[in-house]
Amino acid sequence: MKKFKLAITLALCFGLCICGCKKTDTTGESDSNTQTEETTETTEEETSEGFIAIQPIITKNTCSKTKDDGVEFLVESSYDTISLDEESAQYYSALDSALNSLSDTMLASQKDNFESNVEYATTDYEEGYLDDGMYYNDDSSLSVERADESVFSISQSTDTFTGGAHGSYGTTGYTFDTQTGKQLELSDIFTSVDDIIPVLKNSLETNYPDVEFFDLDQTLQSYIDDPDTYQFSWYMNAKGVMFIFNPYELASYAEGSQNVLISFAEHEELFTGDYTAATGAYVLNLYSGNDYYIDLNGDNTQEHLSITENYEDSMCSSATIVYDDASYDLEAYFYTTDIKAIHTKDDKIYLFIFLHGDNDFTSLDVVSLNDGKIQKVGGLNVAEPSLYVESEDEEDGIWQYYPLVSPTGFILSSHLDAISTYDGIKTYTLDSDGMPVSDSDYYFIRNGRTLTVKKDFQGFEVDINTNELKKESTISAGEKLTFYRTNGTDTVIFEKEDGTFVGVQFEIDDDLGRTINGISEEDLLDGIMYAG
Repeated sequence: MKKFKLAITLALCFGLCICGCKKTDTTGESDSNTQTEETTETTEEETSEGFIAIQPIITKNTCSKTKDDGVEFLVESSYDTISLDEESAQYYSALDSALNSLSDTMLASQKDNFESNVEYATTDYEEGYLDDGMYYNDDSSLSVERADESVFSISQSTDTFTGGAHGSYGTTGYTFDTQTGKQLELSDIFTSVDDIIPVLKNSLETNYPDVEFFDLDQTLQSYIDDPDTYQFSWYMNAKGVMFIFNPYELASYAEGSQNVLISFAEHEELFTGDYTAATGAYVLNLYSGNDYYIDLNGDNTQEHLSITENYEDSMCSSATIVYDDASYDLEAYFYTTDIKAIHTKDDKIYLFIFLHGDNDFTSLDVVSLNDGKIQKVGGLNVAEPSLYVESEDEEDGIWQYYPLVSPTGFILSSHLDAISTYDGIKTYTLDSDGMPVSDSDYYFIRNGRTLTVKKDFQGFEVDINTNELKKESTISAGEKLTFYRTNGTDTVIFEKEDGTFVGVQFEIDDDLGRTINGISEEDLLDGIMYAG
């Protein structure tokens, strides 16, 4: 696989390549030893649970073809692939190899589907079946459901439209032994796959009383008797094995999909014991609109949890959280959410609710589910980072996403306006109240952007190990300055072309805006860009 250089950038949008699919490496190799060490110092260290934390990387691979006008899509395709970051790959080389192989398979599938969709979409378009604004799409996204020393499991959600009355969607999963890289089968996890059928049937009938199922006995037995035609879709999370029955599998399309969790705690007798529930601190992905019946707090009893997004026109105005007998309305305006239940080593439960709003702006609300109450702890303007990867042999770069998979150490990005607009990243841990905290005042910047000095001005020499500004130093006209670090409030550290570093302090003036040494920053630096 090709190697790429890593850069953090403002994730307002990513460009689609106009023709053909772009195959991209997912190893995320960095061109800066300092950057790799700094941004992974927490996530890669040995945790209190005694294993090396894993940091996955999800890469967005896109391709598209337009109609005759060169503007409207004819076909659009977006596939996620997955790998481990450089440090994780060293510790879990077998897993990294398995994920790279899976990613190669996914990319090959994307290419084949894209070529086929272009052929059929072209015919539909020429025959007038694709109205204005309509196009074929084939999109696939990945979520990391579990990542610990025992199990690495991901879910893959697909959304396609290839003509007809409506599109289709579904979810499947891939689960691996973290140590060996082996892709697990249900027979590796359950003592008898036959024995899970009654459990699935009972859960489906209990949790979905209003769904008009096909013949459940006959349909579920088909997964045992005819595995070439009927294949379970499943993944493993911290609590058990989640089975997903996609539209048309058990009921009509209108009934949607149905999910059943067979938990380790409730059905211990069904499992081989080789793979068990996560212990200590872990992250559990949750999805709005679903009802969960799981033991979150470790008291060996199931709790009921649901998060419902309340729409007001095209946006949500609140999210209703139900936890057993308690209910809470989280008021905020957003389009979509990503929700994670954070379980601490002392059995505390917090919800991390990432709210995605206008202009791709994301914020985080932290909600406590402790002591029988639902209570908002606080909020931060942070997101799970999107990183820009510069290709050595591709004109355009690609986007990579670093999901939060462990509460013992994780990376978050913040939207900053400091001599330009960009995202900066820090490493975080959990405070005693569940809020993310960082021991660093400085963010790391990897937007790849360079400013050109218009005229001489005074900056500062920098101790790059402490970020301390030393004696004044002249920054000369014509020099190129690349963003490196910032405290987000009054100082930006740049890297010069010779590899040395210089600090620039700025202030905000009511008349001049941001100034450097009392002079407008625009008069001193060329290439400054701010987002609205």
